[in-house]
Amino acid sequence: MRILITFFANSSLFIALMALSFYYFYAEVLTHQFNINQAIIIFCATLFSYIGVQLYPSFNSLKATETKRSLWIKEHKKLLTAFAIISFLFLFYFAFKIKIELLLIYFHLFILTLFYENILTVRFSIRRIPYIKPFVIAYIWSWTCIPYTSLYQSLLPHLEAFTFILALSIPFDIRDMENDIKDGILTIPIKLGLKWTKILCLLIFFVFLTLQAYLIPTSIAFFVLSGLFFLVYSFMLYKTYPYQYDALFLYGFDGLICIKLLFLLVI
Repeated sequence: MRILITFFANSSLFIALMALSFYYFYAEVLTHQFNINQAIIIFCATLFSYIGVQLYPSFNSLKATETKRSLWIKEHKKLLTAFAIISFLFLFYFAFKIKIELLLIYFHLFILTLFYENILTVRFSIRRIPYIKPFVIAYIWSWTCIPYTSLYQSLLPHLEAFTFILALSIPFDIRDMENDIKDGILTIPIKLGLKWTKILCLLIFFVFLTLQAYLIPTSIAFFVLSGLFFLVYSFMLYKTYPYQYDALFLYGFDGLICIKLLFLLVI
């Protein structure tokens, strides 16, 4: 079972399923329609991009901090490469089944991802711009997983999704503080320190819950669930420290994306 859990997380299948669940939430809330073509593209694009980011250092002989996860990736490079190729083929096929406007949105997000990880440029990557890492991640996720038809309705879903992913992304910068200092990357935790960064995260998460109250119908059950959601996030944030084990982040913070589906029960 432990081997299966490790494979599920390190192969990026877990985060791809989280992206799919994220899309499902907004599809149900905003359109009440589940577009299978868009769903497959989101799943495959997430899988392809995350695997690509994992494999890029090894294929380009770049030095990276050795962790249990990075060692697992090296040992399973061929399998991950096969996953990446298959997901790309699915992406190519289903790209012809969606509207051109949505395809253009996804294309600019794909290019942004490449620049974020300096795959297109050797000497420059967006992530090296001070403080910008979690904001870019939140932007990509919020524009990837919102159903296309909602783009003409309101920016509220995008703001709600943006603040949610931002609150989940900043703790990853806490985990990576030591490596970011070595690499000369200035992040929010390095600037503010642990205490104020965690306070900022709590404020952002509270803003997300407030925006969500405007996005979906509220009730006593909604506020109870929101309170529990806030407590779970606060507890995980309390347990977050630099250079920490990956499980808290791979299954904890990323797993909160799936827990968001519980709010569909109170609509």
